[in-house]
Amino acid sequence: MKDKIRTLIIGSGGREYALARAIAASPNCAELFIHPHNDAITRYAKPLPPNNDIIQQAQKNNISLVVIGPEQPLVDGLADKFREANIPVFGPDANAARIEGSKITMKQLADKANIPTARWRAASTPAEAHSILNQYGAPVVIKTDGLAAGKGVTVARDRKTAEDAIHSAMTEKRFGNAGEHIILEETLDGEELSCFALLDGNGGVMPFASARDWKRASARPDSDNTGGMASLSPAPGITREEENEILARFIRPIDETLRREGSPFRGVLFAGLMRTREGLRLLEYNIRFGDPETQAILPRLESDLLELLRLCAAGSLNEAPAPRFSADLCFHLVLAARGYPREYQTDTVIKGLAALEKEREQTGDGEEVRITHAATRRDGGEWRAAGGRVLGLSARAPDLATARTRIRGALARLDWPEGFHREDLLRD
Repeated sequence: MKDKIRTLIIGSGGREYALARAIAASPNCAELFIHPHNDAITRYAKPLPPNNDIIQQAQKNNISLVVIGPEQPLVDGLADKFREANIPVFGPDANAARIEGSKITMKQLADKANIPTARWRAASTPAEAHSILNQYGAPVVIKTDGLAAGKGVTVARDRKTAEDAIHSAMTEKRFGNAGEHIILEETLDGEELSCFALLDGNGGVMPFASARDWKRASARPDSDNTGGMASLSPAPGITREEENEILARFIRPIDETLRREGSPFRGVLFAGLMRTREGLRLLEYNIRFGDPETQAILPRLESDLLELLRLCAAGSLNEAPAPRFSADLCFHLVLAARGYPREYQTDTVIKGLAALEKEREQTGDGEEVRITHAATRRDGGEWRAAGGRVLGLSARAPDLATARTRIRGALARLDWPEGFHREDLLRD
């Protein structure tokens, strides 16, 4: 009988809350820790003390698996530090993490691996960017090279919007160092989808799930990009043939390229794709579970998530059976503070949330609509907002109309005038 797993999750948002709920439910989970944490996530995981060396804390608590949620610590090399301390990690080393940490690196590797993507060029100065813009014209996509929390992409339908995006990133430095370099690429028209796969660094590649997310803050095509306002799993219209094509053209080639270059990828790889008239094209790679895609994927998972993560971190995916998912779909709606992703008010009371959660616990129907805390804090008997994307509601159902109806029912129980959601996504 194998030892049960003492697990540490790094991160404290909605994705980490969903991961904690799934890991805590595993029969292989001995104890679950979280760092940093929010008040709600402590119902599943024990927080580690703040302001302490996280490696020492993991050693002190005999952690046997670390799961790193957000991209920034992966790009910063946190997985490397755990591995140097001989602690197994689910998440790529810094070298492999460059495929999300740098859009330029991602494009270069995709070109090297003959992965179909949009025509592109990089710029290091505003003058260079404007010179490329003169060649490309509009519409054009402007992307910061570095990480910008999902907000560093502008789809510019006209030249002025493109010029404003260049000025915002490179002159005003709205995204800090992330906008020191940018790329300009041709606009791809079609339907977006995301596919997730587990990679163990030894050539083991396991398809995991698909999803679609909605980035815009509203239904308006000129509204701000966000970290994600909703997600749906599986991706609409995806077929087994398309999944096989994605694995063959977008997942295995980048895995082989990274291993050939001495940067094997160990963790979850998320390919953001566009269905175009010419076929599938790569938009981006992400090096972690998506947020909010994870909140739509995990309610469908019927396999033991913790065991899959353990085997992946150990480089032994060949020992794992393919993950099982419900035939149901799952729709996840994000509730954000009004004004997000720009200036927004925090510390507002979300009335009705505590009562709704208590009622669902007592009646046992919490699985009908899962409530995910992304940025909340407990204040006596009430919950308060503590960030931009604050809550999420996930509904698993045989069809989208039923899922939307279930989410509307839960929303009717909440009173939070300082928050908003994409109302258009709840219309049948």
